[in-house]
Amino acid sequence: MELELLRSRSFTGSFLASMLYYAGFGAWLLSLVEFLTGSGISRGAGGLAIAPGPLMVLPFARAVAPDGRPDRGPGRVAMIGAP
Repeated sequence: MELELLRSRSFTGSFLASMLYYAGFGAWLLSLVEFLTGSGISRGAGGLAIAPGPLMVLPFARAVAPDGRPDRGPGRVAMIGAP
């Protein structure tokens, strides 16, 4: 990454927000695995319990943007992901 990009306030803000989100998501995923294995579930069963989330990424992405055209922008995905 070029350090010149960090001079832009919007890029810096979005970069920091992304890093905060990914750190929180990683901590949540680790704590979920620790919770499942600590509550008596085997490692294999814990992995299978978490597996549906990652397995649904591709079908969901194809349903949201079936043709994969980047010229439409992220509006469709952002609209579906908005609370």
